[in-house]
Amino acid sequence: MDRPQFVDEAIVQEPSGVFTGRYGPFIFKSAYQPFFASHGKGFQEFSFEGLVRPTRDSQAIPPLTFFRQVDESDHFFIKFMCRALHLNNAHTLKQPDLCLFINLDSSKYNNPEQSVYEIDLMLEKMMPLSLSKKNIVIEITEAMALSDDPLNITVEHFHTLNIRIAIDDYGTLYSDSRGVESINPDYVKVDGP
Repeated sequence: MDRPQFVDEAIVQEPSGVFTGRYGPFIFKSAYQPFFASHGKGFQEFSFEGLVRPTRDSQAIPPLTFFRQVDESDHFFIKFMCRALHLNNAHTLKQPDLCLFINLDSSKYNNPEQSVYEIDLMLEKMMPLSLSKKNIVIEITEAMALSDDPLNITVEHFHTLNIRIAIDDYGTLYSDSRGVESINPDYVKVDGP
């Protein structure tokens, strides 16, 4: 499918100030799922997770369905674009002190040099958005690659830059204590029964 060479060329700012992404006939929008932490006798909002909502001809498409429809070689580009969208749209949350969890599919990180380049580019793009590294949490998904050397190099780069890390869906499939120990995350999201 035709797509721009660079992620910036696939992102458009709408008149409302919200950014959307384009990939062929598909349009992507950011959605933010709130997370709450136990606080005293109640719960307090402490973070959001950036999620993507693809559409085609104004019809919503579940993300998993979308990714099955597109060329595997474009998945890295699309997921990079989604992270850029969530960062660009973070201003819509109007809660600058809360954390923003951004997914990183560990199965796509086979090239450490490309991964480190993407991280550095992401941080460069954050600067004009007035986003602080302390408010960003990279959430590792697709845990089957948790012990892979390329992912460990990428994660070490995050640690060096003082960017927090979360593991998604602990307790499912390949996500186990050995993999978590190698990542040394700040947060672990436990999968329900």
